[in-house]
Amino acid sequence: MSLKWKVILVLVVVVALAAGYDYYRKTTFDVSVLSISPDPAPADGKSPVTITAQVTRHGEPVEGHNLYAVSLDGGNFEAYRVLTDADGQAQFTYFPYQATAYSPAQDVDIYIRDESNSVFIEIYADTSCVVHLEEPEEQEAPGLTMEDIFA
Repeated sequence: MSLKWKVILVLVVVVALAAGYDYYRKTTFDVSVLSISPDPAPADGKSPVTITAQVTRHGEPVEGHNLYAVSLDGGNFEAYRVLTDADGQAQFTYFPYQATAYSPAQDVDIYIRDESNSVFIEIYADTSCVVHLEEPEEQEAPGLTMEDIFA
């Protein structure tokens, strides 16, 4: 066997071991969503929704882990990355999209992953949840009306 193939074989073994280690670490952590408030939330583009997530390892809370959240269906977060506290909890503030005639209110999938449990290859413990949205209450639009313009 030539030196080139020996080096390739060693690299493949190292990568496989690193991936196996990260996968094992992933299985020791649990990410869960504890609460979503309010539920359902108005799809008005400005009302905050608080999502509380928790990280545990072997049933014990984990402090200082970096959680990352993303909405797969629209809306924004006040901060996409939040550290867990002494209770293993992290709170995300999510602002749903504004419902329109073309984009009516519908449930939003939120994906949360623990970016601190992976060491070599990005294999994260994760979870997802659904934020239920409802059409916002009708409000009188400020400004000009058609009668103001053509009257």
